[in-house]
Amino acid sequence: MVKKIRFLIVGIVMLLVIVLLIRKPHESETESLLAYVKKIMVEGQEIKTKQYNEIKTYLQSSEENSQHDFLAGVTAYAQGDYGTAAKEFMSAAERIQEQDDDFIKIYTYVLLNESLQYDERKTEDFAENSQKALNYMAQSKEYRNNVDLCWRIASIFLENQENNKQGARLLEEYVTNVKGLKAESKVRLYGNIGQLYSIDGDYSVALQYCWRGLELLESSPLIPNRSKYMSKFLAVLGDNAYGLEQYQTAIEYYEQSLEIFQKREDDDLLADASLALVNEGAAYLELGQHKKVLSVLDELEELIPKIPESQKDDIQILWGNLRAQLYMNEGNLEQAEYELEAAKELLNTDDVEYSLNKDVYLDYSYARLYKEQGKFDEALELYRQIVTRSADAGLGLEKNAYSDMADIYMQENNMNAYIETREQYVEVIELKNQQLGTDYMEYSEKVHQYYSLTEQHQIRKIIIAVISVIGIMILADIVFWLIKWRKKSYTDPMSKLHNREYLTRYMRKNKKKLAGKPLTLLMIDIDYFKQYNDYYGHVQGDNGIKALAEILAESVRKKDLVIRYGGEEMLVILQETTADCAKDMAERVRKNLADKHISHEKSKVSDRLTVSMGIYTVYYNGEDIFELIEKADELLYQAKRKGRDCYVCA
Repeated sequence: MVKKIRFLIVGIVMLLVIVLLIRKPHESETESLLAYVKKIMVEGQEIKTKQYNEIKTYLQSSEENSQHDFLAGVTAYAQGDYGTAAKEFMSAAERIQEQDDDFIKIYTYVLLNESLQYDERKTEDFAENSQKALNYMAQSKEYRNNVDLCWRIASIFLENQENNKQGARLLEEYVTNVKGLKAESKVRLYGNIGQLYSIDGDYSVALQYCWRGLELLESSPLIPNRSKYMSKFLAVLGDNAYGLEQYQTAIEYYEQSLEIFQKREDDDLLADASLALVNEGAAYLELGQHKKVLSVLDELEELIPKIPESQKDDIQILWGNLRAQLYMNEGNLEQAEYELEAAKELLNTDDVEYSLNKDVYLDYSYARLYKEQGKFDEALELYRQIVTRSADAGLGLEKNAYSDMADIYMQENNMNAYIETREQYVEVIELKNQQLGTDYMEYSEKVHQYYSLTEQHQIRKIIIAVISVIGIMILADIVFWLIKWRKKSYTDPMSKLHNREYLTRYMRKNKKKLAGKPLTLLMIDIDYFKQYNDYYGHVQGDNGIKALAEILAESVRKKDLVIRYGGEEMLVILQETTADCAKDMAERVRKNLADKHISHEKSKVSDRLTVSMGIYTVYYNGEDIFELIEKADELLYQAKRKGRDCYVCA
């Protein structure tokens, strides 16, 4: 009996040994393959032929579980078979067990989303899949602080413009709720969230996260790569200031960011520094400082050869686009077209997306070029596309597109289309101003908090807080009263036009916007007005001025300016308007005034009230506005010497 028991025990032991010998290599093989896949995923490498064959062999013999389906999905994904990959990852997701490796749990959902995206399937499950991946990351000590992976998960929503902010919201929840995050991880996540909101045009929220990141950096001097993160945050602040149309402030932030880069000489910052330079150049362009733009372009030319290949093409495209914009502003259309063609060629071969929406910006430059070349049909078609694409991506190009389209319609004498487009332009402006008003108040408040500025700024911050408590209705009333009071102080009471005192404010407000663009001034004077006043009386004289003021106000665009310059003399400033367009306007003014049938028996040129005009057009480069007015005034007197009831241009 004892002997039989002994044989039985030996037999069981041998059986267990055989089972273990059979199973252990298989388990070891699985672990080895998973370790290999993990390595290539982290390093961004491709599966080599040898390992691919090993995985294929393993899949043929292994049981179907989460590991099997995950590896099957990885091989299909690596081969570009995203449809099959999605099916395998879905199957893996259904079979995931609590004891599975964190790598499998997380990457199953990461790669599932990417497979669905590449396969151009419906993306309604993106949020759920991303949330599951982030939940598994939160539970994992190994992956909890992997910010690059967080960004990979969140940035997929940038391709899904129906819900741009979803990625930012997921990261907000992650950084708020996950325990065990390092200070460095929080800093980077704040930066990512700020970047996502900035891309979406939600500058006030973007700024909040930028300041959080900067405050954490200042309070945590031991954070690794602290200056590197400071550089990135300052660049994002520059982007936000640019979006708020605070171009000089944007330049200051870009300069601070670039100063850190220059001190560190960090190759990891090369692409970021180059992008900051591109944006700085764009800000200088908005300000009409062309020499500064050239300087930026020269710096970029030196940096581009040093940029990693995966990012170089994007920077070159943006560099070429900026050069083209500068050439167009200077009237060199041939060179502008050359730069755009070179950038387009690079875009067609660019496989890596480092800078988002560069194709839209390039198309906008093309539309501008077509407009300047007189190819109005091509320009209008492209502008219409840009309006839609810009609105979807939150790029803010709609305003400029509508403005350019309106100018085309004006040149084509298509008044119905002009009026419709101007209305669309006004709607965009009103919406933009509303957004800028809100965002800039929050922006200013944050700036004041961060830098602890002067007592005056502190008082302003308190006032903002008090006004906020009072309520939106009272604030609206106050704003309305202030606007009305200011308007009154700058308004001529008789003609209801702006007065001469308003001119300085107008130029201070618009000087940067006017720079590098055609500007036309019209000096207008009622012919033989003294005789008119003496004969008909001052009351009728005032009525004549009112009639002319009404005609002028109806003849200009909202962005243009009409001023009662003195007595019967009027000044009109037309933005971005050529001499030919100004002539058309002058003819309309003469016709409309004639249609009023205002008698002037003492005139030597007509039996009706007439005007003489001097029209002066210049590409504005910051000249003293009063010097330009003098030149327009000289042309006015030439018109008078010519016989009156006419205009003289130069």
